[in-house]
Amino acid sequence: MKKIILIIVVLIIIAGVVFFLTKTKEEKMTFIQNIVSSISKKIYYPDTSEAPVLELTWSGKLDPKSVIRIGPYGEWEGQFDYPEGIAYEPANEMQFYVDTDVSDFLAVAPGIVTQKNMSNDSSGLVSVQYGRKYAVTYLHIFPRNDLRVGDKIETGDILGKMEKRIHDMHSEETWWEIMLTIDNDEVYRTLPPYEYFSNNSKKLLDSLLKNAQYNDYLSWTVREGCSWIKYVGNDSWWDSGRFQGPVEKESEQEFLDNLGLGWKKGEKGRVIGPTDDCSTN
Repeated sequence: MKKIILIIVVLIIIAGVVFFLTKTKEEKMTFIQNIVSSISKKIYYPDTSEAPVLELTWSGKLDPKSVIRIGPYGEWEGQFDYPEGIAYEPANEMQFYVDTDVSDFLAVAPGIVTQKNMSNDSSGLVSVQYGRKYAVTYLHIFPRNDLRVGDKIETGDILGKMEKRIHDMHSEETWWEIMLTIDNDEVYRTLPPYEYFSNNSKKLLDSLLKNAQYNDYLSWTVREGCSWIKYVGNDSWWDSGRFQGPVEKESEQEFLDNLGLGWKKGEKGRVIGPTDDCSTN
């Protein structure tokens, strides 16, 4: 019996070594941090189940006229032709693109860091859980090197650097992009961030919307026209839960099946969705 146990232990060690040899340094650190986080006592900050009030924080003054374009929550993002049909990516995040020298990505709400991911030296994501039920995920971010899972964050803290890219039609753009998630008994849904910002922040966001150089949208939460929200019947969309850490209880296809719309998950996580005239524009 002891020999069998020893063999099992050795096999587990070998499997662990092989796993680590195939991972990058950042992936190894993230894996270790997630294990430590999962086995340690869960800490909530603040200790509440209420929704956060988000604040659009910026290093210095954000000039609305510097905003090149925006991408609101609720639209169909892009059109992709596959053999099985036309696929769309539901935009369940909120973003704007700015012509600016500013690079610091500041937290819009307090909380505890639950996820820090990078992708082969390109930008990654950071998730900060607010209280017991909500989390803000910051995308297209280069996280601070010293940022760790379990760190306590306050509104306005620097989480990392915003990604900057050269656009084919514009100059260099700085990406500001977030996603808001709610945890309903470990079934995750994304929510329209705009609705959760303070009144002052909404005024600033509305000013960005008004002054954006390129703007094909009516609001920060698209519910009419080319919106997937009108098909779903509410403002929430499926979220894999990968930004929080736990394995999801519901797959995207299960979520789509529950809608009863006949949509299927296509390649690259996109949805083979509606075929009306609006969604194909």
